[in-house]
Amino acid sequence: QKGEVQCEYEETQYTVYGPAQHFKAWHQDAFAEGHDPEDARQFTIVTMLSRRSDYTGGSFQAKLPDAALKRKVIKSIPLDVGDCLVFPAKRLPHRVCPVKTGTRKTM
Repeated sequence: QKGEVQCEYEETQYTVYGPAQHFKAWHQDAFAEGHDPEDARQFTIVTMLSRRSDYTGGSFQAKLPDAALKRKVIKSIPLDVGDCLVFPAKRLPHRVCPVKTGTRKTM
């Protein structure tokens, strides 16, 4: 109907990684030319639900541009309970390294 806002959205993704679990492959969360529902994403928000002391390993890593080196470099981004990352879903290659001990939870 005219004048009514129509919203479509994805369900929240709740992710739990235990020992030896990860999303090790470099990836981005959406593609500009993609045709899957998640390709409508513009931003990704990751909220850490675990204390850093609850697990070892499980680093969030991103490939970020380094102007001095004129190339992308891998940066580990430490997260503790309550921390949030917001990044462009279509432009940031990232991964989660294997958890060594404990449990890592995000949404």
